[in-house]
Amino acid sequence: MIDGLALGKRPLVYSLWSLLVAFVGFIGSYTNTLFGVDLAFLAGATAAMTVTWFTFLPSFLFILVGGPLAETTHGNLKFSAPLTAITTAVAGVIFNLALFFTYHGLWPQGLSHHSNSLLH
Repeated sequence: MIDGLALGKRPLVYSLWSLLVAFVGFIGSYTNTLFGVDLAFLAGATAAMTVTWFTFLPSFLFILVGGPLAETTHGNLKFSAPLTAITTAVAGVIFNLALFFTYHGLWPQGLSHHSNSLLH
């Protein structure tokens, strides 16, 4: 799931995130034999489609309902200033996650472990 989170932070690989969620839904339903042992694949496929539907549905609703509303506030400073601050905060969080994953990916045991081993 951590790998999926790391991939899911990029807009271009949002489809990979949905594939991960669909896979987890499929495996969960397939192994728990939701429709019985004979229909395990059908249960997994149904769960994968359901999870995929509810993964994409909020995005479409936010765009269809919230898009026109957001465009009406484009020139209003009362709305654009807080949205700019929120965008900056989100970019900071994504940068922090990138640093966290880079650090733990390159040095899974920490820097102090490597520096001690280099001295001896």
